[in-house]
Parts: sequence; structure tokens; C-alpha cells
Amino acid sequence: MLEIIHNTKRPVAPYGSKSCKDSVNMWCKRILEKDNTIQLDKSEWKNDGKIMSANDLLFDAVMCQLWYAQHCLRDATLMAPENAYVKCSDAAEAYSTVICKILPRWKCNLGNGKLTSKLTCALQYLHCRERMLDMLGKAQAKDDLDALSSIYGTRACIALICSKFDHMYSAKDAVALSAEALYYKGADLKKKQLFSTAQTFFKEAADRYKLCGSVNYQRARCESQMCGIAGQPEIALHASDTKKLFTMPIPPL
Repeated sequence: MLEIIHNTKRPVAPYGSKSCKDSVNMWCKRILEKDNTIQLDKSEWKNDGKIMSANDLLFDAVMCQLWYAQHCLRDATLMAPENAYVKCSDAAEAYSTVICKILPRWKCNLGNGKLTSKLTCALQYLHCRERMLDMLGKAQAKDDLDALSSIYGTRACIALICSKFDHMYSAKDAVALSAEALYYKGADLKKKQLFSTAQTFFKEAADRYKLCGSVNYQRARCESQMCGIAGQPEIALHASDTKKLFTMPIPPL
């Protein structure tokens, strides 16, 4: 966990204060604009108790955003979903700032390895968005089957990408989430009485549930059979159908 070593020449408000986020963003903006009134000559931080320092303002900008993001994510685990969503959004915004605005300007990443790498920041950004989508699905989209399908499809994409680099997600997680996306898509089509298409989605969901050992296998299998009873012939599920489901863009900040 990053901890700031306060310096009066770095006008960043304490974490938890109302002005913290704005002060971090304003400080980074001044650094990126090469404000010649900045007097900070040494950037010092603690990371898991170890002192990190550099005579580099871009290093300080990166650390400020990561410090803020890490504390937001820590607090999000202790909050009610509505407040946790805001904190995860703030953290995602901070990681996005590092990835898109600061790292491209920072030509000499100072050997802090995993902490400040583009890959680490990108994975953390995706983790924030996946948590936000999870909360969104539980809170706002629980009665919107099509929205739930899209949310699970996006979460499956995130899990699949992250599983290649990070222990927080596995390929099994991605398969399970993709099964949920297919199931809710089938449920939406069934609600619209498009039984033959719904049957195909339920069947594919059942296959994926079975692949990852989910107890939801029987639920999807039963739904597929019930749609088949409707008397309409089952149609083939084309790659284009699932491609649309699993290439949903992550909602903008």
C-alpha cells in the first residue's frame, strides 16, 4: 500500500478530505504543464513500509494518482454498494490518468517495476471496471435481462484478459461469466417469445456452466428444454451472435 510522505511543497490534501481528488488532479496537471512555480525537488513515498524516492516530477505525478487509487479501492471494500461504486469509479479514473496522460510522457520509468508498469495499471483499471459492472448488475440492472447479459459479457472479457497476467481472475471465471451472459440473453429472448433463438443461447450457457463445474448447468438445461417444447425448431448459434455479446465497450468514465 502506497503512503504519501507529506511535503509542504506538494499541495496535495490528505486522503479522506473533500479536496483530495481535486488537489491530486490539479497537482498532476501542473506537473504535466511544466509549471515553473513548482518547488518540489525530491519526491518521497512509502510502499509497504519501504522508502521510494526520486528527483523526478513525473514520478511524483504517477505516485499521487496510484496512492489515491489504492486508497479508494481499499475504502470501497468497506462501503455500501452505492458509495463503493463511486470509489471504484474514482480509482478507475486515476489509473486511466496514469495510463493515458502521464506514462506516455515519462520516458524513464525509474525501476519501480510492477508498481508503475503500464500492464499493472491497465489490469488495475480493468479490475475497477469489473467491480463497478458487478455492482451495477446487482443494483440497477437486476430487472433488465438484456442489460444483465451485456454486463456479464463485458465482465467475461475483462476476466479473460486479466487471467493471462493476474491471479485475481482465472479462465474458469471468464467461462462462468460468459455462461451468465448467454443465460440472461436467452432469458431476454424467451421473455420476448423468441423461443428457438432463446433455446440456442440456453443450450450454449448450459455447456459453459458444465465446463466450469457450475451448479447452474441444470437450470440452463431445463430452460433450453422448455423453449424446445414451444414447438419451434432450434436454430444454430452463429459466431456473430456471440461476438456482439462479448465485445461490449466498457462504459465511459
